[in-house]
Amino acid sequence: MLLLKLGWRNLWRNPRRSLISISAVASAMVFLILLQGMMEGMKDQLLENGTSLILGHIQLHHPQYLPERNIYDTVGGDEGLGSHALDFLEHVDGVTDWTPRLYGFALLSTGSHSAGAQLLGVDPSREVRTTTFLRGITAGRSLPDDPEEGLLLGEGLAKELHAEIGSEVAAVTQAADGSLGNTLFRVTGILRTGLSHFDKGLAVVHIRDLQSLLVFDGRIHEVAVRLADPQLADQVALRINQDTALPNMVGAKSCGDLSPQLRDTLGLFKGPYAFLIGF
Repeated sequence: MLLLKLGWRNLWRNPRRSLISISAVASAMVFLILLQGMMEGMKDQLLENGTSLILGHIQLHHPQYLPERNIYDTVGGDEGLGSHALDFLEHVDGVTDWTPRLYGFALLSTGSHSAGAQLLGVDPSREVRTTTFLRGITAGRSLPDDPEEGLLLGEGLAKELHAEIGSEVAAVTQAADGSLGNTLFRVTGILRTGLSHFDKGLAVVHIRDLQSLLVFDGRIHEVAVRLADPQLADQVALRINQDTALPNMVGAKSCGDLSPQLRDTLGLFKGPYAFLIGF
């Protein structure tokens, strides 16, 4: 009690000095609070920008699919998955949406113009809830919910093929059974993602159209998962891998494991921030 009285008397022995000290401490605290808010906001925005376009917060694959991306390493192995095998994701804490994908490569041609492209098969209704790249339609419309051999072309790829809305595009590829798969797609929209390698080489079709072309009935290569809190991607991926409902020949990886560059960039925020707080 005596120390409190002495401290109180000393505090007001020189009010000007005390007010200056109090103001300095308060200003430093306000600065640190604003700095913390700014750094956390930048970190969250960087994470959102790095995952929302197409990566997702978690992805599920065949254990041997990455990094080679062998066309035969489909989710669930040679037997594929049942129609409701992934429904357990809807009951995993933190998961808000998920979408299946199938990949293939094909030679696309329109008359005398041709180009190689990556075919991406998606479920349009699920994809638009999980990622944002299908929102980048600059002309035409997106894919319908039902397969009708529609095609979205990246902006650069459309220019190379001299394709426009309504153009017929022939696709030729090697099917999974060894046959030569070929079909005609009709361009429904032109897509701009802002990433040049996607815009110059990406063609998006309905997943069932691509399954038919590749003779991959019901099989997929990837499941992208969206979380309510992307900061928990590592924990949720571990929880999925430990879930007894996870089908055989399936593994989950977080966005940090899928994109080490993103993880390293986010890690750079910790060093300067810790230094400034300590200082």
